[in-house]
Amino acid sequence: MRDGDGPDTGTAGIAEAADRPAPTDDGAGRTSATGARTSQKEKRLAERGDRILDALATLITRWGYGKTTVDDIAREAGVAKGTVYLHWPTKGAMLHALIEREERQWNEVVLERMAADPRNGTISSTYRHALALARESPLLRALLTQDRDALGEWTRSPQSRARSHRRMEAMHALIRGMRAAGLMRTDITVVVQAYLIAALTYGILTIDEYLPAEFVPPFEDIADAFAVIVRRGFEPDLPAEEETAALARGQAMIADIVASLAGAQAKSSHATPQPDLNDAPGNGRRSKDTEDKEDNT
Repeated sequence: MRDGDGPDTGTAGIAEAADRPAPTDDGAGRTSATGARTSQKEKRLAERGDRILDALATLITRWGYGKTTVDDIAREAGVAKGTVYLHWPTKGAMLHALIEREERQWNEVVLERMAADPRNGTISSTYRHALALARESPLLRALLTQDRDALGEWTRSPQSRARSHRRMEAMHALIRGMRAAGLMRTDITVVVQAYLIAALTYGILTIDEYLPAEFVPPFEDIADAFAVIVRRGFEPDLPAEEETAALARGQAMIADIVASLAGAQAKSSHATPQPDLNDAPGNGRRSKDTEDKEDNT
């Protein structure tokens, strides 16, 4: 078993950096051996935290959050159960950290894919790539559709409601900006445009459950048609000389929206108080009663 290094200062969100010795300099610009060891330890902790989150993601998609216990997560990650608690005090805190990590990665992937898209800077390109990524990622699909089988009671939590609210606010802000840039029609209200795009996205991600497999077309065809529908329904036809400048404005706007979402997410995370692990019995290990209770939440 690989454990006992202490709380993670990266993905775990439980900082103890103030208690660690800072790297020292020997006067010639060389970091001391103590500083190097500290850096290596922090790297190991971050890697182990990521491995635990990877295990949680795997088990959520396999069994669902409600049926996944901390024992299961520890076994999947190859660590002791007490080690999991050194990173996160509860299973709920672990799920919150996983969602934050995955959303950061998803935003990066969407921006990368859009960069290679000739229609980059439009609402149709943005949601076409977001839809494709959601189809590829069971966890992202579960988040977008608020899948209770996968995410359990978290879908009813204040964090979940706040996240959904931020995403819809971001969509509204993006649509308003696109309209101002000449990239969205203005004869339909912002609220209706956002609602219809969300409804199309949600419907595509869930309809397969209700259709016989032989009536489900290849997803690439669906994603392409989705972009065409959004483009024809919500985006005006611009002369070529105007479109290039408009797309550049749209690209900058999308980057700003993504950065704003990331900032709001980080602010929300830091505002959430983290329990002191020093109060946990056995140097981070919970009592049997506490473990049983948390494993079933």
